Amino acid sequence: MFKKILLSVLMLSVTCSAQVLQKIKKTVAFVYGQTHVRDKDGKSVLLDGTLGTAFFVLYPDPRGGEDYGFIYIVTAKHVLKDEGEGKYLDKVRLRMNKKDGSGVSFGNIPVSDSQGKFLWLDDKDDPNADVAVTLFHPLEGQVDYLTFPLSDFSSDDSLKKSIVSEGDSVYLVGLMPQFTGENRNYPVVRHGYIALLSDEPIPLGANVKERVYVLELGSWPGQSGSPVFLSLGGMRNTSMMLRESYSLLGVMLGFVPNERPFETISPTNSVLLGDTSNIGISYVLPASEIVKVLNSKEAQQQRDADFQATP
Repeated sequence: MFKKILLSVLMLSVTCSAQVLQKIKKTVAFVYGQTHVRDKDGKSVLLDGTLGTAFFVLYPDPRGGEDYGFIYIVTAKHVLKDEGEGKYLDKVRLRMNKKDGSGVSFGNIPVSDSQGKFLWLDDKDDPNADVAVTLFHPLEGQVDYLTFPLSDFSSDDSLKKSIVSEGDSVYLVGLMPQFTGENRNYPVVRHGYIALLSDEPIPLGANVKERVYVLELGSWPGQSGSPVFLSLGGMRNTSMMLRESYSLLGVMLGFVPNERPFETISPTNSVLLGDTSNIGISYVLPASEIVKVLNSKEAQQQRDADFQATP
């Protein structure tokens, strides 16, 4: 009898997980645009195609009623840069599914103005924090999307309360450049684990350290900006969770290259040994960084202006 009950619980958990992941897929959109690269001769070549992943979140505002809120697009800030030219792109195209199922729709989203000023919101206190958000006004009834609520974001407190640690499950939902779909978006779902939780900032580049989560989760170009979700179930803090719960852990920044820092003895400087191959480890910026940007004075000023302009 116990085995039958246990089997039923497991089947219920699997069913719920599949249903939740199908909904989460609808929070994701694909980012397209034009960017420059350098060929083998150092000549600048302009390309057009996939740049990364973005997702939609809902910031609640009681001024408009119980269920009212502002929709934001969230992605990694480097997705919006033309690395070949060393500046932000003029605009990107957001690829979404049409509501009637007839195909996909592209929405042009400005990134910088004619003077090159960045138009999205980021962390003014920490320009190295690789996340950017912007208000989104979808044409209701024309595109098929869902938003992820701010109430389901992970935080330091929620991670401690649930005793989250290395080995806990995570899911990434994002773009696979090799196949995006012709008639609709097909986000890929990848499953991995938390590999390291550190109280110390981790080096992400030359003179750049950030507090990030280290995941046993493969990533490749195109998945930068993807949402990464923490999946919890089973025994948590002396309680049994019969269904998996999903919270936004953070934003995918990219994979970790196979490089090892060394200090040379003579002359005194630093070198990196190894190569740029993907070792299957990736960095994720905590969801709390998104909340910080959304709670900023600049974001609130935008919401106030947008609310006042709403008929």
